[in-house]
Amino acid sequence: MAAAMINNVLEKLHLTGNIPAPDEPSQEDFQKLLDKYTKAGQEQVFAFWADINAAEKGMLYEQLVNIDPDHVNEITHRALNPPEPESEDAAPKLEQLPESATSSIYDSKPDDLNRWYTQGLQFIAQNQVAVVLMAGGQGTRLGSSAPKGCYDIGLPSQKSLFQLQAERIWKIQHL
Repeated sequence: MAAAMINNVLEKLHLTGNIPAPDEPSQEDFQKLLDKYTKAGQEQVFAFWADINAAEKGMLYEQLVNIDPDHVNEITHRALNPPEPESEDAAPKLEQLPESATSSIYDSKPDDLNRWYTQGLQFIAQNQVAVVLMAGGQGTRLGSSAPKGCYDIGLPSQKSLFQLQAERIWKIQHL
């Protein structure tokens, strides 16, 4: 199941070779999309449009047509400019955790590691945790235009790092 989800994402990004790249959009479709992004002040996403080939234009168009740049601007503005709290007491305070609240597996006792592992599995079973899997930029230095987590690192299974993580998460959820 996790493998199917990963493959579905890779196919939508045209990274598997199974689905041909979309055709270059018509000049009219491109102009409508350019106008939409220009109106939102995001026309820079087309800065290299003249330098890319037809297949790349088709893939870029397919990605951008599904994004609402006005909505992106709105949520970015809200994230960067949160409303002022009504009173000083109402403002949530963010403070660094005390040293006693942090630990490392490198200098922890085996009993602590086992306890944390068991508690972690219990929290997962009770749906009390979430997974946020993030990756750096593209793997261009690795010879790939995909995110580094999609790169084939030469495992016998030919699974990407993202697929391995997704499968581990899926297995834990179904323990």
